Amino acid sequence: MRRLRSEKPDAPGYRQIWRMVDGAVRQALDAHPEYLAPEARVRTVCNSIVKRVTGAIHGHAAQAARVRSEASSPADAMGPGRR
Repeated sequence: MRRLRSEKPDAPGYRQIWRMVDGAVRQALDAHPEYLAPEARVRTVCNSIVKRVTGAIHGHAAQAARVRSEASSPADAMGPGRR
């Protein structure tokens, strides 16, 4: 199966995350073809999984970076009640 191309190459870090997730998903589907229904289109399934996982990871990383940059102290970055 060919490597999928990122749909948002301009977003910082998105392309690198996409490549890592794409490789992991392809490896999992190659090792476990039973994960897919017989009529499933492998490329469509792979693209959908990679897009969702990459978006979730990139969004989380961006939010964490914003929290860290807005925090006035390391304790603030960890959230209330955490030390």
